[in-house]
Amino acid sequence: MLHTRNKKSKRYQQAKKVNGKFNMNGEEFEMGESKSVVMFMRIIIFAVIVLSLSCQKAVIIGDRIDSNRLVDGIYEGYYKHGPNSTWVKVTIQHQKVAAIEIIKHNAWKGKRAEPIIPKRIIEQQSTNVDAVTGATNSSRVIMNAVQKAIEQAYQNKNE
Repeated sequence: MLHTRNKKSKRYQQAKKVNGKFNMNGEEFEMGESKSVVMFMRIIIFAVIVLSLSCQKAVIIGDRIDSNRLVDGIYEGYYKHGPNSTWVKVTIQHQKVAAIEIIKHNAWKGKRAEPIIPKRIIEQQSTNVDAVTGATNSSRVIMNAVQKAIEQAYQNKNE
């Protein structure tokens, strides 16, 4: 009996297939449609993997600023990590960081770090300050962009 039932179900499946189309619960679809769904799922999985890898936190490259090595002037710095990037202009006066202007900051949700991190860097004279909660990567990218500008000020001292 079981053998007969299997034959019937195969016949039933074959009977439902007409001209390369299948009828399932009253809806027709082609095999090509299921292939496109599989391709779409592969693209989604790839995108999720890429985004999860790119959203890892940036490593802080700076530390306490050595004021003895600073040369007064205006310096620009750029840093990018994952989806975040920042372009800054740093003003050095009297061998201290006096002002930080964020020229451009590309971030998903880290914009709230923009007014806070420069203020902390100036107050502490360090490019390794506490990050803003919920904007850690943006905070670190801003710190690192400022560090890149400060490295230019250090190099001017050596020249």
